[in-house]
Amino acid sequence: MSYTYRITVINMVIVESKAKKWGNSVGFIIPKDVLKDIGVEEGETLEIDIRRKKRINGFGLFRHAKPFIESDEHNF
Repeated sequence: MSYTYRITVINMVIVESKAKKWGNSVGFIIPKDVLKDIGVEEGETLEIDIRRKKRINGFGLFRHAKPFIESDEHNF
């Protein structure tokens, strides 16, 4: 009896990149040092999970908060 095993190795890195016009398309640049760190070489195929970075509008968030007082004590 023979068995076939499938092993998946995942090297995951989170990179923040802005969308930029590239001809008639939009592209994202992944820094070379990041690719080197995870062992990716030119020509390899990558699976990329794209998520929009959520922007937080903090205007008025602390409107009724008491003033902050700097202290050396930590009350957790």
